[in-house]
Amino acid sequence: MAHDDNTRITGKSIIKRWETLRSDRGTFETHWQDVADLVTPTRDFTITRSPGEKRRNRIYDSTATFAADRLSGALNGLLVNPSLNWFTLVTQDDRINEDDAARQWLQDAGRRMLHLFNTPRFGFYSAVNEVFQDLVSFGTGCMFTQTPPGDLRFQPIALGSAFIDESHNGNVDTVYREFCWTASKILEAFGKNSPDKVKQAIEDGKPDQKFTLIQAVLPRRVRDPFRRDKLNKPWASYVVSVDDKEIISESGFEEFPFVAPRWSKVAGELYGRSPAMGMLPEIKMVNAMSRTVIMAAEKVADPPFMIPDDGFIGPLKTQPGGFTYYRSGTRDRAEPLITNARPDIGEQIIQQRRDTIEKGFFLDMFQLPMLDRMTATEVQQRQREQMQQLSPSLTRLYAEMIGPLIERVFNLLMRENVFDEIPEILGDEQVVIEYQSPLAQSQRSSEASSFFQFMQMVGPIAQINPDILRNIDGDEVVHWSKGMFALPQKLFRDREEVAEERQQEQQAAQAQQGAETAATAAGAAKDAAGAGIPIAEALSSGV
Repeated sequence: MAHDDNTRITGKSIIKRWETLRSDRGTFETHWQDVADLVTPTRDFTITRSPGEKRRNRIYDSTATFAADRLSGALNGLLVNPSLNWFTLVTQDDRINEDDAARQWLQDAGRRMLHLFNTPRFGFYSAVNEVFQDLVSFGTGCMFTQTPPGDLRFQPIALGSAFIDESHNGNVDTVYREFCWTASKILEAFGKNSPDKVKQAIEDGKPDQKFTLIQAVLPRRVRDPFRRDKLNKPWASYVVSVDDKEIISESGFEEFPFVAPRWSKVAGELYGRSPAMGMLPEIKMVNAMSRTVIMAAEKVADPPFMIPDDGFIGPLKTQPGGFTYYRSGTRDRAEPLITNARPDIGEQIIQQRRDTIEKGFFLDMFQLPMLDRMTATEVQQRQREQMQQLSPSLTRLYAEMIGPLIERVFNLLMRENVFDEIPEILGDEQVVIEYQSPLAQSQRSSEASSFFQFMQMVGPIAQINPDILRNIDGDEVVHWSKGMFALPQKLFRDREEVAEERQQEQQAAQAQQGAETAATAAGAAKDAAGAGIPIAEALSSGV
């Protein structure tokens, strides 16, 4: 269900569409709750828990919980590692990319953006970590890039309160977000536009009374593109009071402010599927088996007793130091009931299932190869191969999460005039993102590996015939390498400066050669004159 145009959007139509999106998601929420109970107990979907309530009562084996945490942490390190320059800016024109001034500007812009991401008060890394946790557990995450005046915030959105919709080409272009605020907070944010019930709560001395609001962000289909006010921006934003069904705020965004990545997606479904959802049968089995093995082990360590029906007085006290009274003279004794249980056999079966769960969360791909007699190069090659096995699952994250985030931040900083003056050669050239994370580098490393293998093959031949090295353009290798490994432009000299220096060296060499030739000729002439040999003959004979 979609709004045909903005003239028909009302508070009631937004509430109606929100209810439809929530109803359509019901099956997913049931699935998510099963995952939450056994993998990520801090999330709720179909049940409501009080803050601080115990949430791990149903978990008897934490393999899946630890695996989900490790995978989300690995995603942080592979995609947005704060200790690395995990992206650079380039253009689609290699000629412009090789221009030193353009390259310097693009690298400077990228560094300023990375500084923004690394600034703690903007909250990027804490927010993106929560998104990764939702991705590996529920297959879908959501983040809001908030831009209050003069500031920037990355805000993770709880999946239970975010409802998405797609455009015709499968991109998420609509998010309905449900949130509850106190009356005082709503009044502070919306002032006189606050709902009547909120104002009444303030008057009644109930500033902490909570109300449900809906924020709907969707494409603005009817607008004046020549006007850039908040009511004519490409993306419309409405805030609606659920109680009053009235729009209390209308604004807009230049770019879609949400990212809603999916881990993997089935055709015809809006929401993604995750490793935890794929491993849910194994997770349930291990959890049930662990519970059974624990009970069996308890019976072995503290077995039940068989007690005669008339030989003992009072209950049997089995704790240390306990007293149990029995009738004097009776031969009856309390005996433990031996079940011959073998918890160790169950543990072996459970371990096999645990290994399957860890593989389902790709943890085997993050472990270093432990094979004997492997060189460092072979270990690195094995690691690259493992990372490349994971890359198909993460390509969607570049398209649906990291790319849109970087583009939005770049456009925000451009509008704020944060960057230096753009070099003339860049002009209106489209700036694109080149990822430099460990995963992205592993995807591109095959080209570098091929070149190094080529040089290893050519090296022995070059020792016999050095002339073959003329086929390799050393300057191009250097500039290709600095782009491959995202090295700072400031480490390299300007191309024109290098060319000018080479020209001066060639001119000096030619001048020196000319001087040596003239000196040789003068010496030959002098010797010829002393010997009575004609000068022309002396020069031609080399005397």
